[in-house]
Amino acid sequence: MACVNTVVFFTTLTITYDTPPELIEEFVKGLQEIVLAHPKTRKDYFNIFFNNLSAYSQDIMFYIFFEVPTWPEELKSRHEILIQIVKLANTLGVRFAFPTQTLHMESFPEKKRSHSSLSRRSRIQDSAE
Repeated sequence: MACVNTVVFFTTLTITYDTPPELIEEFVKGLQEIVLAHPKTRKDYFNIFFNNLSAYSQDIMFYIFFEVPTWPEELKSRHEILIQIVKLANTLGVRFAFPTQTLHMESFPEKKRSHSSLSRRSRIQDSAE
């Protein structure tokens, strides 16, 4: 009989700030259902919660356990869980966030028109008349 190991899988799912609270709740519930449906996860203990507002995302803690005999089996289970998470997000319209920066400028420098571009424009207008 093969030895079964209990292995933790912890990640943070980062979703965009435009995700409304109702959709966050639905997404978290769907994540819990994914864990409960997977044959290699512990059903008696896992933590999946909306737990942080970070600089670029709303964060969901995803902390589960696999009961697997080998490392390849763990990798296969992680793959299956992650694929299900991406499918759920796509179905619900949840978008994953990534680090971004926005640059706000107080004012824009005026564009200076060169003499040659003004001359060309006036020649075109003159020829059209």
